Amino acid sequence: DGSAVVRYSDLQRMSYALQTDLSFSNVDPAVFSSKPSASFPVQGLFDGSGAFAGRGATLQEALEEFEGELTITGREGVLTAFELDGRSQLGLLGAGLLGQHLNRPGITALAEAVPYFKNMPFSDFDLRMSRGADKRITVPEMTLVGDSLLINGSGFIAATNLSEIMEQPLALTLDLGAKGILIEYLETLQLLGSDIDEDGFRRWNQAIEISGTLDKPDTSALMKILNDAARGAW
Repeated sequence: DGSAVVRYSDLQRMSYALQTDLSFSNVDPAVFSSKPSASFPVQGLFDGSGAFAGRGATLQEALEEFEGELTITGREGVLTAFELDGRSQLGLLGAGLLGQHLNRPGITALAEAVPYFKNMPFSDFDLRMSRGADKRITVPEMTLVGDSLLINGSGFIAATNLSEIMEQPLALTLDLGAKGILIEYLETLQLLGSDIDEDGFRRWNQAIEISGTLDKPDTSALMKILNDAARGAW
């Protein structure tokens, strides 16, 4: 749902001025992807609202030059962005240690922790995106709350052409929190700090850097952190 106003003035070089407001509800984000729904990094139904304005010599230019902010919220969805395989990606096949992991505290903790990141269910999701004069889309705030994991993120999408936003470079910094039995495994891996927030999540002692694109985020940094921590806990 939304409304828009376009004003034209032949007295100005930037003849067209566009202003629009929009809102949506119960939208599956996979509609923005060229890939099947199952491959999109987040699943569920989301609501949102936004306000945008732009100026240009043509109406198309005014659309491309728009600035504004979009807020998205979701509930009871699933995050599938973290591509983790408890056997093939542990980085231990060459060392021949998979069969010995019960004798290795770090490997045991890693094997127990990995499933918490795969197809991670969440109760609440909040995302705020804005676009300024430099055309870069910033993500000043992203929060995802699950039963055992909390994710707070921020960053940007280097998308100057909106029609290609899903394929443009992505850079996010994620701060994680954990609670429940997952804390026990992450303590063994020495990945937790001492801070506990008001929701009971204990914060990690290092952030995760996510690259890639919106359509295919590169989450390999998480697996590297977990692998390195497991080796350090042998």
